[in-house]
Amino acid sequence: MFPAVAMRRLRRILWGLVPLAAVAAAASWWLAPERTVRIIEDATAVSVGGPFTMIDHRGRAVSERTLLGSHALIYFGYTACPDVCPTELGTMAAAIDALPEALAARVRPVFVTVDPERDTVAVLGDYVAAFHPRMLGLTGTPEQVDVIKRRYHVYSRALDKEEDGFYFVDHSTVLILMGPDGRFVELLRPQLSADEMAARLRARLS
Repeated sequence: MFPAVAMRRLRRILWGLVPLAAVAAAASWWLAPERTVRIIEDATAVSVGGPFTMIDHRGRAVSERTLLGSHALIYFGYTACPDVCPTELGTMAAAIDALPEALAARVRPVFVTVDPERDTVAVLGDYVAAFHPRMLGLTGTPEQVDVIKRRYHVYSRALDKEEDGFYFVDHSTVLILMGPDGRFVELLRPQLSADEMAARLRARLS
């Protein structure tokens, strides 16, 4: 019989596979005819983005206007995510760094938490700094997070807490590219390689 601590660790490893299933679930949600297909074919068919107020990883109040002036590559996730979030953020950072310097400077990586209960300003600051020096981290109250999720058509749901209080969050795993004017540009599917993502960004920026 495994000790209780070992069993909890084993459950966390097994639950780490949940985000992989969430990738498929999120893809299905986005690929629904009334959502992603219309967005990809006609960006005016569904409104992506819009007004929001959040707190950045330095404790400053920000809004949708903060993202204007450069392309914003946005990922929604949470810092306690064991695999999918750090993988996608690492790919995002590598893709931006693979661009020519002049193009890379025109893309701002953005991480928006869907877990404001745990992702405080201090936690978010350490987290985004580990991926890219220009990455912007956004957190806020649960109400503020709900608003920005609705604006960007993002799903998330906290799963049941374990005995020690830890919990996973099921969430959308897509990357959203917004233009300097705040308008939707492109949806980047999960699990792209850094080279593939860099090529997509280069095509949009060139």
